[in-house]
Amino acid sequence: MYDQPHQVMGAFSFIPLLAFILIAILFAIGFAKIAGRMGKSPVLWAVLSLIPVVNYFFWIYAMFVILIYVLDRLNAIGSKVGAEAPAK
Repeated sequence: MYDQPHQVMGAFSFIPLLAFILIAILFAIGFAKIAGRMGKSPVLWAVLSLIPVVNYFFWIYAMFVILIYVLDRLNAIGSKVGAEAPAK
């Protein structure tokens, strides 16, 4: 009688871990694709996004690198079409 709730609780604790692993793999695939397009190492970015604890810091770093890359590309496009660059 007392064994059944323990078994059910063990099954529920596996589901969040499985969800975390699935999300981490999806992030790793996405970061690898983005890294390849930016000229960075896709394998390194995928591995860093899969390592527990490191991945949280890497995700923040990667988001800033992607943002800066996009802003630089937009400035390059703006200068080609004759738009003024913002003052630095």
